[in-house]
Amino acid sequence: MEKMTDILDRVQLSPDLENLNPQLRDIIVISRSIEELEKMKTNMLEQMSDEQKRELFNVIQKEYNIPDYISVREASEILEVSPQMVRRYCANGKIEGKQRFENSGKWLIETVQFVGNKNWEKYIQKRARIKENSLNLAKKVHADLDV
Repeated sequence: MEKMTDILDRVQLSPDLENLNPQLRDIIVISRSIEELEKMKTNMLEQMSDEQKRELFNVIQKEYNIPDYISVREASEILEVSPQMVRRYCANGKIEGKQRFENSGKWLIETVQFVGNKNWEKYIQKRARIKENSLNLAKKVHADLDV
């Protein structure tokens, strides 16, 4: 795996950007480096086996409180399709899910299968915000009880 400094050094700026003030130039270099890292991550995820994806999921799951199963709505956000299409995918076996109750339209959809999806990062960020909000609320309640 490449070192971060190598990635930063590889970012080339056009001559007209070289004369920007250093802070703006650094922001552009960082932005382009982020793009490069995203490409590298996507490539690595595409090459991962299902077992490796599950192992990655287990690590991320603990850090962001990601559930084993997600709702139809959450799956539709990740896949960028309608909830009805997600239900159809579940029924056809295109995605792994179990119906909660027969003919209820409610499904338990395995979260791990979405590791590497183009919207997986958005989902993780959403879960991170939920976790942070919950922790902040708990701290506030705790502080209010201490008064």
